[in-house]
Amino acid sequence: MQLRDLAADAHLLLGDNRVLLLVLTRSDCSYCQALMKNVMLPLLRSGAWDEQALIRELELDTSHKIIGFNKQSIAAISFAEQYGTPFTPSILILDRCGREAGVRYTGYDGSEYFEFYLQKSVKRALKWLVTQAPPCGQTNAVNEKRPEGGAL
Repeated sequence: MQLRDLAADAHLLLGDNRVLLLVLTRSDCSYCQALMKNVMLPLLRSGAWDEQALIRELELDTSHKIIGFNKQSIAAISFAEQYGTPFTPSILILDRCGREAGVRYTGYDGSEYFEFYLQKSVKRALKWLVTQAPPCGQTNAVNEKRPEGGAL
């Protein structure tokens, strides 16, 4: 589940109607640990979202680099800063091009409805992918033309 290569993960999404759920965490963040334990790990283990989303975690306080969507090496924190999201925990809903396809979630309050709202956002993102998402490579900046919707 740890993110290593976004280009390879994007390739896994080719031809699929799935999004990438990228969970940004820090090792010393108790809210991150709670989100992973209470929501994300159970989702991974159950396989309930396998047909809708590829789930990856990116620890921002590690020294390792990842391979970005452009196949270039980048530090985890630098990658997060490109999306204006150095805060943890955060969940980005991305398409295979690296564009935000859904509502961004920052923070975790332990709400029993968190998974419900996240699921609604993923469904909206999947609809956007099918009906409105422009092809990769078009001039679309991050956060531009992403679907509407509310967060918690």
